[in-house]
Amino acid sequence: MTKVSRLKLGSTQKAKIIDRLWEALSLKNKDEIQEFWGRILTPTEITMFAKRVEVLKQVNRGLSYSEIRGKLKVTDNTINKMSNVIHRVGDAFLKILLRLDKDQ
Repeated sequence: MTKVSRLKLGSTQKAKIIDRLWEALSLKNKDEIQEFWGRILTPTEITMFAKRVEVLKQVNRGLSYSEIRGKLKVTDNTINKMSNVIHRVGDAFLKILLRLDKDQ
């Protein structure tokens, strides 16, 4: 499980740096994104993040847990977490997910 430092940020400072993270996620193109995030995230973190996005897409398409598990080599727990995300979100999230899912 990923851990955050025991040295706590104040809520205002935490909000500011998270807002800056969202700005960094909106880089202009794939090359910029790979250059920036490829140097910050480990290969394992990148793979984990990519798998979660793919699980979201496949759950949204209606694939079964066994199909997703077989294709992406993920556990039922991961699939269930992402399925719960889809069931709790609003239309804005689902529109973004559909836009990301070019394979559908």
